[in-house]
Amino acid sequence: MTWIEADARSLDFGRRFDAVEMTGHAFQALLTHDDRAAVLGVIARHLALEERFFFDSRNPEAREWESWTPDLTRERRAHPQFGMVERWHDAQAPGGCGLVQYGTHYLLPDGRQFAAVSRISFPSFAELSGRIAVAGLRADRWAGDALGGPLGAGSVDLIPIGRLADAG
Repeated sequence: MTWIEADARSLDFGRRFDAVEMTGHAFQALLTHDDRAAVLGVIARHLALEERFFFDSRNPEAREWESWTPDLTRERRAHPQFGMVERWHDAQAPGGCGLVQYGTHYLLPDGRQFAAVSRISFPSFAELSGRIAVAGLRADRWAGDALGGPLGAGSVDLIPIGRLADAG
């Protein structure tokens, strides 16, 4: 197995692979329609005939970001160097844009506070399935969670598992 870390929008290794995967909701770091289309095109260019691709993206219908609030995520954990560290999340989702900005905050016992802020996309099932087809791929199955459960209305994830569209 070969693991490669790079900008997936423009990769070209000149060869095909037995599997192409993106884990840890990395697909959601692609913030624009064009970025998502480019990555799906790269997947199609690099996927061997009859082999599989998969990635995970959070299902926007589950509106998971609504639970990323300080009240619901605040916790305290012991850190070997800093002592009891408090951590919490917050999120903002401007209406209708499909992007969520969220922060992870840390409060140290001495009063110092740190934060990491990120933006992620929540593409819909319709967008994902359409862009997968346009890229020359097909999803043979959709899972609704990391354990491979079926995709349904309350599923937290959208996980296409597929191959090249012209593969058997």
